[in-house]
Amino acid sequence: GVTMANVEIGLQQATPIITDNKDESSGRQAPPIDPESIEDKIRRLTPPEFLPLVNQLLLARSKGILNPSRSDIGRDLARADKDVYKRARATKFADYALLAKEASIIEFAPNNSWITLHPRFRQEFDAPKSSIPSTNHSNNPPTPQNNISRAKSSSTAPTPPPSTASQDTTKLAPLKPSPPPVVPIPLCFQPLITCMSKIHKNGLAKPFPSTVGLVIGPEIYSKAGASSLTEYFSQAVDAGVVQCGGDSGHAWVRLHPDVMSGKRSC
Repeated sequence: GVTMANVEIGLQQATPIITDNKDESSGRQAPPIDPESIEDKIRRLTPPEFLPLVNQLLLARSKGILNPSRSDIGRDLARADKDVYKRARATKFADYALLAKEASIIEFAPNNSWITLHPRFRQEFDAPKSSIPSTNHSNNPPTPQNNISRAKSSSTAPTPPPSTASQDTTKLAPLKPSPPPVVPIPLCFQPLITCMSKIHKNGLAKPFPSTVGLVIGPEIYSKAGASSLTEYFSQAVDAGVVQCGGDSGHAWVRLHPDVMSGKRSC
């Protein structure tokens, strides 16, 4: 699902860089890591009240629009999130954009006709070109984490680590795959699936739950019998529709691979 799409996008972006790279395999591993981690890093550095704006600019960027017009972004923001200005204590887009500029989130065109991400964010997108040779570093981090979690599990039960470890895996393994294929997805999650598919197509692999909430709106989750967006997402996780997680303190949500692949539907 997501990862394949990312690989394709990443490969297209990276081809001009790879050509002069002798070792093609290392070039091929780089793309899925770079695009997403850059966006996640930018989001992590953005104050919450300006996240909707940064998400719109990242969305535009994923469509190839690096300097979207102020009016387009203002219109899309207002449509996606009615309270966006209120949260930043602004009354209209002009004030909000000015606050974002003062916070070094965006820059204006000389004649104010367009806005773009601040250079400190834009340089993140240029950085991978120079760091392509060192992509191996970005591939390494997962291993230490695995070691840590292994160390933890063995330290809790030092006496027979191999047997307990194998029991855990056998206990967990059958649980996950068996329920989804049989159970059809409840219809109340159809709007969520439609919305998430669109967001994924636009290049956001792990959008914030709040971003998705802005698009689907309260009617959808109250129809599903949920009193809040959080409750709706936890129902969707239980139903195997989405997966939720957090990277460095920021929550994200994405469609379950079975839903992405079309194995399960409403």
